[in-house]
Amino acid sequence: MIKKFFSFLLFCNFLLHAEELNLIESIKVSKDAIIIKPNKELSKLFFIEDFMLQYDDVAIDLTKLDYSILIVPFLLHVVPIIWQQDKTYIIERMDQDLYESLGKIKKVFRLFYPSRNWNGILKAKNLIKNSYTQAQEFNENRNAVIIPFSGGVDSIYNSLATIDKKQYLVTICGGDVPIARHDQWVQVKNHCRSYAQEYHLPLACVRSNFAGIYNWQQTINHPAIWTYMTQGLGYTSLMIPFMVAKGIPFCLIGSASVVDCPWPYGSHPLIEHNLKIAGCYSFHFGAELTRSEKIGKILEICKEHSLKKPKLRVCWKSDIGSNCCECFSKCIVTMVCLLVEGEDYEDFGFSLPLDEMAARLKNYFLEKPLDEETVWKWRFVQRRIKNLKNTKNYKPEIAAFINWLEDLDLDKLSDKSKAPKFSSRLHSIFSSLWSDSLEIARMRFNNHFA
Repeated sequence: MIKKFFSFLLFCNFLLHAEELNLIESIKVSKDAIIIKPNKELSKLFFIEDFMLQYDDVAIDLTKLDYSILIVPFLLHVVPIIWQQDKTYIIERMDQDLYESLGKIKKVFRLFYPSRNWNGILKAKNLIKNSYTQAQEFNENRNAVIIPFSGGVDSIYNSLATIDKKQYLVTICGGDVPIARHDQWVQVKNHCRSYAQEYHLPLACVRSNFAGIYNWQQTINHPAIWTYMTQGLGYTSLMIPFMVAKGIPFCLIGSASVVDCPWPYGSHPLIEHNLKIAGCYSFHFGAELTRSEKIGKILEICKEHSLKKPKLRVCWKSDIGSNCCECFSKCIVTMVCLLVEGEDYEDFGFSLPLDEMAARLKNYFLEKPLDEETVWKWRFVQRRIKNLKNTKNYKPEIAAFINWLEDLDLDKLSDKSKAPKFSSRLHSIFSSLWSDSLEIARMRFNNHFA
């Protein structure tokens, strides 16, 4: 009876994956660009256009890279979708390190989102052992890092905190900057170029339609899939051909999460720290620091090395590529963090009178209950105030605002019904895994540069 039962399960599994579909219909490669046409059936359901990636302002020859590296940007953008289908997709070749990484990352997704279907399979006919050390420029870049660079707090911290290392900054068009908005892209690129010139660093650009290829009407393809699954893999993937072509071992991800809030998210140490491709790694650099603490570190580094304080571009809401000075998730919280550090936020690229900013923030806190992520973010600001208030000589009007914020009872303002339903035990488990993952990645990074 037991044998019949297991035979039945094997038969069901056979039926489930009997049809193997080619994931990629075609690929076109030039020196600086890649265009990938997905499987027709997959395109009909999930994608509205072919995947495109192009590098600008950098000497690169993608035609010298193996197929298994060229498909990585597309592959990491679609693999969460593939895994959630009851189908098997195949590709001609896959990087061996990536193959092993995906096995680990799929387990992370199962842990993060146990209620979802993870029966889909991605297979490769051949596994290829690539290495970034094969690059012609490896010897000059073996101790270099690549930094996805937006000009925001995370990416500027990553750059200044590794100012002693060779860096390649890469600014991305296609995410918060729509690929069709040339005017906005020029503004963002000029901002990032100004930083690169000020600190004597090379800046490359990558343009891709990664955020525009999806058919959002499909449930499996909901925008939340990008936010909670694809985000970290997707942004890192855009760096991989560059890293392998130039012989660069590490990509420093701008981490926005900390161990206090280790919950599942699309950019997470447990995802990206398990990613290895052609010997290259990604690292949530500075993940142990909150946004407030990173701003403090940026100021310390500038003072220590006599560097000019950087202009910040933190906004995702502005449609002109600058700071809107109105959004609370990026602009307002950054302005407040700068005030807490004793700085004038206008020196960093923000323009809004203090009384108007304070009034907007007070109205924001009072107009509706706060979600857990917002409460979490402002708790860190309150913690920073407690650590610094006795060391700063604030102007009276700024001191009054900061005292009000410190005394604000966030518990009374939070929407308990929208709080994540996680037990203290599960929080402890996720925190431990998060910390262990960060420690392993930090040791890997430090050992390489020792």
